[in-house]
Amino acid sequence: MVTFKLVQECENYAIYHYWAENYEEKNPSEYGILAFDKDTMSYIIIELAPHDFQHIVSIEEQLEMRESANRGRIEDGRLPLTEEEWPMPKSELKFTFYADPAFQTIKRNFKKGELLKYGKTFWY
Repeated sequence: MVTFKLVQECENYAIYHYWAENYEEKNPSEYGILAFDKDTMSYIIIELAPHDFQHIVSIEEQLEMRESANRGRIEDGRLPLTEEEWPMPKSELKFTFYADPAFQTIKRNFKKGELLKYGKTFWY
């Protein structure tokens, strides 16, 4: 679970504090900061929350996963993967366990015309 709260809004950005695993109630000072870009609908992490973590998947690892999936398809008698189904990786992927779900919720609501002031996201 991740909770988040809008703390500042300007023309192009919305700044949020976010908390991992109910730390908003347990220890409100242990938050991370993310900036949501309203124009590009992307975000940057200004400060990673103390209980959040990131995982980076290299291009090589992505290629290995793609090739493994491709081999499985071929063994099942199906056609190889296309670029549309699984594009060739061009850069490493960075996943942030708590900030990413908060961002996705903020983005989904912003697309509907609402900039969330507060939110919670559960995925388990």
